[in-house]
Amino acid sequence: MLFLLIILSFISYSIIDTSIATPECFQNIYSNYQKNDSIIVWRDTERIKWSDFKYLTVDTFDFAEAAQISTSISYRYNVINDNITFEIIALMHKENSWTTDTLSNDLLEHEQLHFDLTELFARKMRKGVITLKSKGVIELTQYIDLINNLQTEYYKEQRNYDEETMHGSNHTSQEIWNEKIRSELMKLERYRLIELRK
Repeated sequence: MLFLLIILSFISYSIIDTSIATPECFQNIYSNYQKNDSIIVWRDTERIKWSDFKYLTVDTFDFAEAAQISTSISYRYNVINDNITFEIIALMHKENSWTTDTLSNDLLEHEQLHFDLTELFARKMRKGVITLKSKGVIELTQYIDLINNLQTEYYKEQRNYDEETMHGSNHTSQEIWNEKIRSELMKLERYRLIELRK
C-alpha cells in the first residue's frame, strides 16, 4: 500500500512539496483541510474575502502587485494491488496570501479568479485520472506524467492570466478571463470535488 501527498503551489514561483501520508490521513484529507484555519478548500458556494489575506502596509514591501494569493493543488494517491485512487483538492493558503489594498473589489475578484483557475486545473487532473482508469491503466507513472504535464500547463496559465490582465488592472482583459474560466469550470462541472466527508 502506498500513500503520497504532493502539493503544487502557485505563489510567484513554483514549489513542489512531497511527504508521506498515513492511511488515516488519506481517508480524511478533505476534513483535515477543513479543520485547518490557514487553508481554504475551493468551493463553488464560497468566495474569498480580504480577511483571508494578510494586510501589508505599502511601505513594508516593494512589490509591483497590490495583492498576491497563494494557491495549490494537493493530491494524494493510493495504490493497492492494481487499484489506483486519487484525491485532488484546490487550496488557498492564507498565511502566504497578502494584500496592500483591502478596499478594491476588482482586485479581490482578480485574486478569486487565480483560485478558480486552480480549481479548473484540479478538475482537469480529476478528469484525466478518471479517463486513465476507464481505460484500465494500472501503471502509476502514466498518472504521474498526466499530473506533471497539467502542472506545467497550470503554472503557465497562471502567469498568462497575470500578464494579460496586468494583475487585474486591464479591465477588458479581466472580463475576458472571467468569462473564459467560468465557462471552462462549467464544462468540467462533473469533475468538481464532491464533499462527502465532514
